Formats: sequence, structure tokens, C-alpha cells
Amino acid sequence: MKKLVVLLLALSVAGFAFAQTTIGGNFRGGLTMSGANNTASPYFSHFDTTFASVDKDGNYGVNSDLRWDNLKTDYTSTLGTPTMLNGYAWAKMANGMVKVTGGVFDNYDYDLGTNAGNRQLSNIANDEWALGSEGATGILVQLFPIKGLNIGVAGLANTITNGNWGWLSKFSAPNGTFSGANLYAGVNYAIDGFGAVVLEGQGNDDMTNGRYSASVNFTGMSGLNATVGYQHNGMNNWTSGVWGKDGGFAVIDYTMGDLFFEVAPQYVMADTTGTVQGATNFYVEGTVQYIVVPGAVVRVYGAYDQNGAYIGDGTSNGNTMMFGAELGYSIAKGVEVTFSPNYYNKTGYTNNIFVKVGL
Repeated sequence: MKKLVVLLLALSVAGFAFAQTTIGGNFRGGLTMSGANNTASPYFSHFDTTFASVDKDGNYGVNSDLRWDNLKTDYTSTLGTPTMLNGYAWAKMANGMVKVTGGVFDNYDYDLGTNAGNRQLSNIANDEWALGSEGATGILVQLFPIKGLNIGVAGLANTITNGNWGWLSKFSAPNGTFSGANLYAGVNYAIDGFGAVVLEGQGNDDMTNGRYSASVNFTGMSGLNATVGYQHNGMNNWTSGVWGKDGGFAVIDYTMGDLFFEVAPQYVMADTTGTVQGATNFYVEGTVQYIVVPGAVVRVYGAYDQNGAYIGDGTSNGNTMMFGAELGYSIAKGVEVTFSPNYYNKTGYTNNIFVKVGL
């Protein structure tokens, strides 16, 4: 596996003389004001540097994203060592019918989820972001045998938890044996005039009862983007707080000019027999977005979480309801400022100011 990654990197480096290369970056920071404890805390969220290069024919290339993260509000932190969010090489072969990607990569070809751009929600997805979520470590082989059909199989390193990649060291479970959780497979079949059908999943350690999903995406009506799906054993605990045995979700978007609507419900049925047990949970979130003028956007959003397991502010603190807004404006090229008041029915309100500077 390491030899394959080295080969991909060598091919990419060999093509740099004829390549298109892009270098960029961004900085995020802001100020959080909490009504719960009457505090105001400045923070510097992260600094990213990105690099991408592709040969003149678009057959191979490299990408990277390094992040200096979690600069603390007490000003005692330094930039330190960055996290490699992405660092991978890719190559297309057989006239584009085969694509191989190796390294720390993110891929959303088999992902169907929320599209609203607010910073508090967007919690629903069919695939637990198995190949995304800022990086999966391993090898992904994709086949494109006919128009619209994308088949992918990935062998992943033993952990794909954000910030702990293991960097191509082994394909094994913690006990040293191969694990079904290391194997991912996805199929995305795009149908002209209709949308797409997506099947994807991962095995568990004994390969008998993994996490998988089946989803249908409909885009056959102007302005409408609607997805419904079924998930087994591994519903998004971003929202439910538990690994449900079975459940369903939907994401319904509608765009009309500068106006955008989204509603995304998810239902997790109780698991009373599995190793990780959890109660039935219903979650729903919604967003309305309007572009006032170019560079200025208003978003209003809200969510309901039946069990208050995980909603909005990122902690399991019993909030069952929240609503908020974002007022964003681009004050200069590459510079965005967003003001965001939010209310949680248990922990109270927060006011946030976000600043993003892109290069």
C-alpha cells in the first residue's frame, strides 16, 4: 500500500512542470458572548494552508491541507505543529474509467446530506461522512464503467477519527487483525433528469452487522433537491447521541432565485438488543437563507431534538430546541464577517461574531 502511495506521488511530481498549481489559505476567528454565564471570549479558530496541483491532462495530481487549530482564548497557545487534514495523491487510468486515491483524503461522492451553510446545524447525512469529515486515511479505488455509475471501494487505516489518522501505518483493528470497519464501499448511480441512487456502508469487526445506507436523491424539478434514505446500525450520533439500530432521514431543499429553504428530519428507532443501546429519537432542523445583495446573506434556522442529546452548541446538555440567525457580509475581497445570535431552550443565548480571511 505504501508503495502505491509513493508511485502516485512520483507520478504527480513528474507532471508538475506541466501542471496547474493552486496555493491558498484562510484564517478563522471571532468573539463568543454567552448569556448563560455573562462572558465574552475572543478566539482564533484555525489557520489553513492549501495546495493543489494537477497535470495538464487532468490525469493525476496531489492535494494537501494543513491546519493550525484550536488557538486558545487565554493567548497561551502557539501555532505549534499543524494537523494534516488532507495530504494525498490521485491518478486516473484506463481512459478515466479507474481512479486511485491514496493518503489522507476526503471524498463526498457517496455523501448525501444537508446543504445549508449555517455554522450551527447541517447535521444530517447518509454516510456518517465516512470518507469525509476532514480526512480518511487509506486507499480509495473508484470505477466508472458506464455513464453516471461511480463504484468505490476503500481500505481505511484503523481509525478515521478527526485528528488521529494513524497515517498509512497499517490496515488493522486495534487488536492487530483486519476489521470490517476498515473496509468501505459505495455506489452512486446518477440518472439524467431524475437524480441519483446511492448505496454505501462499512462492516464492523466481524463483518456481519455493519453500518450501511440506501438513499434516493431527486433533482428532476427546477429548484428542488430532495433526498430520502434508510440507515442501519449507525445513525448520525451528531444529532441523536446514540447509535440507533435502524432509522430514516430526509433532506429537502428548494431554491427560488436568491431564496433558499431546507428542512431535514431524522428518526432513529430504539435499539434494545445491541451492544450500544439507545432510545428512539426524532430530530429535525430547518434553514431559510436569502441573499440580500451580492456579498450579503441572511440565514434563519432552528432545530428540535426529542432527547436533547446533541443540538446546535456542540454539547450533550439537554437542549431540545434552538433557533438562531446569521447576518453575513463580505467587507472586502476574501474577508467575511458574520454576526450570529442563537438561543437554546436550556443553556440560554449566545452571540457570535465570526471572521474569515481567505487568501
